[in-house]
Amino acid sequence: MNAHTLMKQALVTVITATALGTGLAQASDGLVQPAFKPGSTVTEARHDRGFGYDDRRFDRRQDAWLRDVDVRQDRQMDRILRGISSGRLSSRESVDLLEEQREINRLERRYRVDGELSKFEYRDLSDRLDRAAYRIDRELNDKQARRW
Repeated sequence: MNAHTLMKQALVTVITATALGTGLAQASDGLVQPAFKPGSTVTEARHDRGFGYDDRRFDRRQDAWLRDVDVRQDRQMDRILRGISSGRLSSRESVDLLEEQREINRLERRYRVDGELSKFEYRDLSDRLDRAAYRIDRELNDKQARRW
């Protein structure tokens, strides 16, 4: 094998490992249950936040926000991986885009540590995902071919 082929294989391996690592980090990210009073169930503790009323509507909204963020991250990762495999992304572009996705994933995990996602946190993640989607689109369509 020549050096050119070895370089290609090494880069594809690194990019694939990075993408899989990001996916595994998302998959292993569990929500932390809030503290609850002895004798109550987890469900009761989750829905009674100490104000004497049931706020399941807030939980449904949170679930929708979390699903939206996860779906968008998955879609962006798929677009990046398709760009790598088709040669539409250069190695530098792919590394930059994957790093941006990793940062968004880290931020999401930090926001979700308390088991909830506030409106501010959702909007921040949404804005970052919008910027990332724009960058992915720009890099995929900039006519720079992979040089290896």
